[in-house]
Amino acid sequence: MRSAALRKVVAWAALVAVGGYGVLGPWINPSVEVANALRLDLVVLATMGFFGLWNRSELHLSLVSGGLLGAAFVAPWAAFPWLILPALALGRMGRESRESTEAHGFRRPTGLAIAVAVFALTGNATLMAAISARGLRISVEEMEARDFRANSLLEDVPVHDAWAIDLTDRPSPTVDDLIRVFKDGSPLQATPAFVGLSILRGVVGGVFGWEDPRWSGVSSSFLNRLTDDDRDRSTAASGQVLDIWRVLYAFPQEAAVETLNGTAHVAVIAGLGEELDRTRLFLSFRVREVNWTTRIYMRLIDPARRWFVYPSLLRQFAHTWNRESWSSSGESLSGEGP
Repeated sequence: MRSAALRKVVAWAALVAVGGYGVLGPWINPSVEVANALRLDLVVLATMGFFGLWNRSELHLSLVSGGLLGAAFVAPWAAFPWLILPALALGRMGRESRESTEAHGFRRPTGLAIAVAVFALTGNATLMAAISARGLRISVEEMEARDFRANSLLEDVPVHDAWAIDLTDRPSPTVDDLIRVFKDGSPLQATPAFVGLSILRGVVGGVFGWEDPRWSGVSSSFLNRLTDDDRDRSTAASGQVLDIWRVLYAFPQEAAVETLNGTAHVAVIAGLGEELDRTRLFLSFRVREVNWTTRIYMRLIDPARRWFVYPSLLRQFAHTWNRESWSSSGESLSGEGP
């Protein structure tokens, strides 16, 4: 009896924390983007949870618990304790003995309650990811119309997808400014979805030998297409290796890297463009097929890339950018700095 009453109090407190984070998230974690959609989602979930506790509704609590887990999957790590701990507290409401919980109006979770929680988890994660991705992808034609070196250098390599996001309040930034801000970003900005998918990709790639050095030979590299002028203009050494990426060039307003493995040969191009009173960051992926698995592989990973990986990366980067002064000196690809 006493234990069940205590857990009920903890559940009330957990819902207050969820609702509080929905209202005050940007002030609690200013270094990460707490999107308005996530904030509204948490306020709605907290309200539903209060209703479930008040009316002793097992299904409402299962819905809220699953919804919080789904939100945690696509929210920054900084929000993790504000979502996971309340979800666990609500989940514990149905784990007392039947006699104790019935005295407080609750019963053990039924199959229906578990199904509702799983549905809420997947549904809320998908909803939050879809909202985050909305408005970021642009057409291939729009990307190819930009005056970027990659559009001529890699003209025969198809653009797989392209993205753009506004960078406000910073006049005429350079690629080096972007690199500095990216390096200064907090690890807490990453999402569990991004980290989990990266680990999964690394494990699967290791099992199937996709990262074997034989795939990344310079003979197949896009480096061979660079002119002497491209190399001279680059502020970073062409061919410099950064983890799985190889630098092609880094101009003041555009940079490109490549990765070559057993599934695809991918070039990632980041460029800056001025539009009206704002600067936009453009990101595109050009994919060259290395064998018959390339198309299948890209189709399989596209949902994860387009919903759970690049939208969160772009939005968290833009959030960091808009909080910092682009003009401060810092480390860049050119090797300046400590």
